[in-house]
Parts: sequence; structure tokens; C-alpha cells
Amino acid sequence: MNSHLPQGGSTETMPMLWTLLLDAPVGIALLDPEMRVLMLNSLMAELIGLTSLEYVRHHASEVFRDHAPAVLELIAQAASSGVSKREIQFDILVQGRSHRWVLHAYPLFDGLTGPGYGLLATEIRHTAESEAPSVLINSEERFRLLAENAVDMIYRYRITPDPGFEYVSPAATTMLGYTPEEHYQDPHLSSKIVHPSDRLLLQTILSGAHSGHPVMLRWQHRNGNLVWTEQRNRLIRDTLGRPVAIEGIARDVTDRRRTEEALIQALEAERHARHVAEVLHSANLALTRSLDADHVMAALLEHLSSLVPYDSAAVLLLEGDDRLVFRAARGYERFGTAEGIVGLSVDVGADPVLKPIVERRRSFLVMDTANATRWQVRPGFGHIRNWFGVPLLAGETVIGVFCLDKAEANFFTPEHVDMAELLAMPAAIALQNARLFGEVTSGRARMRALSERLVAVQETERAHLARELHDEIGQMLTSLSLALTVSDRMPVEMLRERIAQVQRQVNQLTTQVRTLSLNLRPAMLDDLGLLPALVWFTRRYGDQTGIQVQLQHAGLDQQVITPSVGATAYRVVQEALTNVARHAKVTRALVQVWATDAILAVQVMDEGVGFDVELALTAYSSSGLIGMQERVRLAGGYLTVESTPGEGVRVLAEIPLTPPEERF
Repeated sequence: MNSHLPQGGSTETMPMLWTLLLDAPVGIALLDPEMRVLMLNSLMAELIGLTSLEYVRHHASEVFRDHAPAVLELIAQAASSGVSKREIQFDILVQGRSHRWVLHAYPLFDGLTGPGYGLLATEIRHTAESEAPSVLINSEERFRLLAENAVDMIYRYRITPDPGFEYVSPAATTMLGYTPEEHYQDPHLSSKIVHPSDRLLLQTILSGAHSGHPVMLRWQHRNGNLVWTEQRNRLIRDTLGRPVAIEGIARDVTDRRRTEEALIQALEAERHARHVAEVLHSANLALTRSLDADHVMAALLEHLSSLVPYDSAAVLLLEGDDRLVFRAARGYERFGTAEGIVGLSVDVGADPVLKPIVERRRSFLVMDTANATRWQVRPGFGHIRNWFGVPLLAGETVIGVFCLDKAEANFFTPEHVDMAELLAMPAAIALQNARLFGEVTSGRARMRALSERLVAVQETERAHLARELHDEIGQMLTSLSLALTVSDRMPVEMLRERIAQVQRQVNQLTTQVRTLSLNLRPAMLDDLGLLPALVWFTRRYGDQTGIQVQLQHAGLDQQVITPSVGATAYRVVQEALTNVARHAKVTRALVQVWATDAILAVQVMDEGVGFDVELALTAYSSSGLIGMQERVRLAGGYLTVESTPGEGVRVLAEIPLTPPEERF
């Protein structure tokens, strides 16, 4: 028996055990000085056949009915002697078997509610009457055995005069890994092993300033594990009302706490999953509501903020093979850097963080830009300490990247990246749809403008032909007709001169008709082929414009060039050189023509003043350029026009040798 458990019928031990052993396998009752029942535990109520509400404030004679005289006498003996009395035995029939119990009476000088009496009922094993006296044990010993074998840790901590543990039950060894003796030897052990966050609460408990309702304390087991305990404490006072000790019981609720935490985590995961689902649903509606790329990108950045907290974010679209252009941005105004972000172009191959995103088609996370060797600080992005980018994939093709950043290092986690990636696919599909819709809309506008320009060109050409036929050829024919009419009345000498004059007019008329025919389509293109027609045209062009044209060719004699393919190539050269004469302000131009097994390529270059290609195409201000583009497209080929103001022009047409309708 541990010597630190208070001995004898002390006035302190009984209230402590009453508090701790409400469900003990003994019957317990408390009475006031007038012998009215204040409370009894569940087992005592069961023994005397009462419920929890029937006994309150009833006199002992009413509560113990059949045994009332003996009970009252027993209490009187205990009161007069000041010690416990054990006199009454009675039998209880439980499940058809008789159980004998013995009733003890205690005088209480410091009960839960003041002075009074305590009754304790303990069972005697069902044995012969001769064995009964040897089975009866002292009630204090019975309580002590219960404490020693309890799973919960029971303790008494002395507040004054010298703080320290007076009693710690053996359960401490299992619960905390420290024996009762270690607690006795080190009064501060509990403060050393309590969780740092609970240290102040423990000090409050041990000082006596906290008592009554249960509290939760975390302890560090000797093996390092965290132990959650539920503490029930009671403050013990002396006869003057001064706190002298703390009595309590600690129950290991680690498993329960883990279950609660698992439930909380499950509920939080469910709440988070529901939130993500709601955001994705809202985002899908917003992304598919519009076919305008700007609206799609704005919706993407807005809904990203509901999934991943960021300081600033941007959407970059791939234009060409190697340029990412900022097309939407959000949050940069907080750092005073919003100006100039949209429209900024980045070389993918030269950027060490964007390049792997585009090439590997995977997200890229930079935890701390200050320590990242790959990070390049750019003007307007100096606030960024944590960054990640996510590719926008249309199928297997990267069409862009969106990126998020924080001014705080190591904020983003891989889970944040996963959340952002949930919006990547619907956003990419919406952007691709917007791009296709834009191309269709632009194509329709271009076709409408082209049709209008072609009609205008046709009318211009018809007017030109009409003027040529009427003003030049018509007048000449009229002149010839008049000359021949008056020739009948002329003398022979004058007739010879008139015939010579008519002959000159006929020759001039023939030349004009031939020129008009060549301008429409040279016959040699059909009769001799593309190369002779180009040789003739470039020489004639040089004579007419004063611009020397260098013609280079390769492989034309090794491939069969159909009339339609040859006519397309001829018209590209004709239109490109016409533009050179009108706008380039040069004296030289280069024409290159070559053929492979699959294509016929035509390239016309000059080093003139150049122009803004995108502006010319979007404004439809160049019918010749649009005409070339549509002519090559109808032939199944591609036309590339490269130029910047002051840098000259390069026109490249690649025309399939096999017409589109004959490829299958």
C-alpha cells in the first residue's frame, strides 16, 4: 500500500473519493445533520430500490424503509463515537441470487455540503456464515484498492506549506511513463512535461485558482508522444476556508481526441470539397458564358482567388512559337506596378521558369524567389517572393500560362498548385473556343472586306478596260474608218501616203491590244511555263519602273508545275513587285523561286520603307496583300508577310504542287 495515500478516516479522503468514485462498485450516500439524504450514487439507489429523483431531501427513515431503525441507530453510534460503524447486513436478490451487503456509517466533518453523515454499502461474497467475518474489509482499504487499480490517474497535490504531490496513483506510469515515486521526488515534474501551450493553465490549477469543471491538458509522455487528458479537480480547504490541496483525476482521452480531430478533419475536408465544387461550378459557368477572350481571362483570375489566395496573378497567351504575352493581370495595382503589365512580351526560350512550363507542359513552383537561381527579377515584379505557373493546354498544345504570386516566401504549397490546376482545363477550353470564335469572326469580316475590295477592284479594272477600249483603241479604230472612207476620193499620190499612215495606226493598235492582253494574263505562262513568264515579266517590269529585279530559281525544271499552281505563283510575284514599285522607294528587288517534291515556293524581298503588316491586314487597307493571301489559301498554301517600318518587306508563298482536291 502506498504510504502517500492519507490513512484512517480523515475528513479529506472521503470527499475526494466521493467525487472520483461516483460509479464505484460500492453504494455511497450522503446525509445532512438532520439525516436527510442529500445524494447517493447509482449503486446505492439500486440497492434500496429508488430512482435518482426519489431520495432527494427525504429522511433516512423514509429512504431505507425496511432497515430504517438499524440505519438510524448505526448513524447515531457513528455520530457519538466519532468513528465509522459497521453493523448492518442485508440481503439483496439480484437475478434470482441472493447477495449480502454490509452497511457502514461515517461521521463527516467536512462533507461536500458541510457536516453530516456518510453511508457506504459493500458486498460480502456469497459464502457460509462462518466465512463472512474474514471477507469483510475496512472501507478505507476498499477505497484504496479502487484507487490503486483505477485506469485513470488519481492524485492529491499539496498547495501549502510545501507544494508537492501527496499521492499519485500507479496509472501515472502507464499514462505518462513516469512513476508515482518520480512525481513525489520532483514537485515540478508536471510543469516539465506539460505541453508548453498548457503550462499557464496547469499553474492556475495547481495554485488553486481553478476548480470544478473539467479541463483538457496535454502532457508529453516519456517516449515523446502527446497525451491528451481530461482533468477533474477539486479544491480542498482547511477549517478556516484556506486552500490546502488539490484532489483530482486525470483520464487519458487521447484516442477520443484523435477520433474528434479525425472527425473535424473529415468535416473540414468535406466543407473544403464542397467549396471547391461550388467554385468550379461557378467558374465553369463564367468561363463558358462568353466567347470573348478578355472576359474568359478575367473570370479565370477572379475564381482563382476563391481557390488560392494570391497577391497578384496574370494570364499569358502564346503568340507565335516563342513569345508569351501578358493579356490579363490582377492585383498588381496594390504594388503600383499595374502600368505596362498587359501587353508585355516574354521570350519563352530565354525565361528559365516559363520555358519548362511550356516545354514539359507541367506546373512550376518557386518557393522563394530570393534564393532561386532560375528566377529573373523584371521591372514591375519586384514584390514577388513566392510564384507558380500553370500551363493552359488545348489537347497536348500549350496555348498559354497563368501565374500566381505572393509577396511572402514559402506561402504556396503543392496543394495550392493542385487547386489552381483544377481551373486550367476549363479555362484553356474556353480560351481556345474564344480564339476560334475570334478567328471565325475575323475571317468573316476579312472575307466581307475582301469581297468588297474585289468588287471595287473589278469595277476599277473594268473601268480601265473600258477607257482603254473607248479612249485609245476606239478612237484609233474610228480614225482608221474615216481614213479609209476618204481614201476613195484621193489621188493616187496622196493615197499611198494615207495607206502608210493607216499602217502605222494599225501597228500601234496591235501593240496596245497585246499590252492589254499581257497585263491581263501573258500567253507565255500557258505556252512556255512559269519560269519564262517570270523572266519576261521581271525584265519588262524593270524597263517600265526602273527597278532592277534579280531573279533566282532552283528545281523548277525537275517538277511538274500545273497551270493553276504556276498562275498562283505568277500573281504573287506580280502583286508583290507592284507593291514594291508603289511603296518601297527602292531601285532593286529580289525574286526567288524554288520547287521541292511537295511545294513551290516564291519569295519577294526589298529593303524599302516597310509597313505595319498587322495594321494593314486588320484594317483591310491593302487589297493586293489580302488578294495574295486569299489566292494562296485557295491553292492550299500559306503566305507569310514580314515587315516593320523602315526594315523592308519579305513575302513568302508556299504552294502545294498537288491541288487540295487531288490529295486524297
